[in-house]
Amino acid sequence: MKRSLVVTGLSVTIFCFFLFSGPSAAREMNVLETSTVTVLFDDRLESAARQAAALYPELVRELEESIGWRLQEPCTVALINDRTAFRSMAGMDYVAAVAVPSRRLVVVDYTRAAVRPFSFRTILKHELCHLLLHGHIDSERLPRWLDKGIAQWTSDGMAEIAMKRDRFLVPRAAVTGNIIPLRRLDRGFPRTEKGALLAYEMSKNIIDYIIREYGPETPAEILENLRRGNDIDEALQTVILVPLDELERRWHADLRGGGSWISFWAYHLYEILFVAAALLSAAAFLRYLKRRRDYSRFDDGDDGTDY
Repeated sequence: MKRSLVVTGLSVTIFCFFLFSGPSAAREMNVLETSTVTVLFDDRLESAARQAAALYPELVRELEESIGWRLQEPCTVALINDRTAFRSMAGMDYVAAVAVPSRRLVVVDYTRAAVRPFSFRTILKHELCHLLLHGHIDSERLPRWLDKGIAQWTSDGMAEIAMKRDRFLVPRAAVTGNIIPLRRLDRGFPRTEKGALLAYEMSKNIIDYIIREYGPETPAEILENLRRGNDIDEALQTVILVPLDELERRWHADLRGGGSWISFWAYHLYEILFVAAALLSAAAFLRYLKRRRDYSRFDDGDDGTDY
């Protein structure tokens, strides 16, 4: 591995261009290079950079085995140790990493990615999956929900969002009618944290549904059809014999099944118990008042006779 300090010039200029932020985002970055990956990193992150360089070939191998394609190399991984700077580059506050497929670049907010054990590994794998997919499928043919869902599937459910996950979110949305139509997630996700979290969870959930209903090899077959030039409806029709709208209808029906209602009530169990306890307490208090009123009437009628 070669290590050097990027001070000015082409590397910094390209780095800023990658991040869509213009010259104001210029920053000095250290560089660690191998034959397949260049790791740019802030000061105090040399150990993390060496970890990224060591993990890279392992993660690429796992992704290539899962999907069956080769990752176009070399790639660049940038590790940022400044949350404010990363937020200004990414344009969003709720993500811990972003991928720029057109530049084969992954940018990681290391202050968030290293919070939990193994999260850096899975976040890096998630972002590399985006590079692999976009290296073989034209972005116009790759729906965002499928892109995000496949990346979560290959990285054990991990997304790049820095928000608490909610496994009941999609079933609740299905039960309450707040689920987002998939075609609205073709080109982008909501910008709000609440909307983005639902979109991420939906993307993961529908891939899980496809695997459960049509087999574990189905996602890779759908991707292969997209690579051959089919759109998403044609790819789904070829692989699972139904277009997107019908797949979505079946998925929604599955979500609204008994399991979703159980999930919905389980999620709200504490609120239900609290309300039930409050109602029981109120009923008991009303009974107490009624009895006290009855006793008061009895006392008022006492004529002093001793029987």
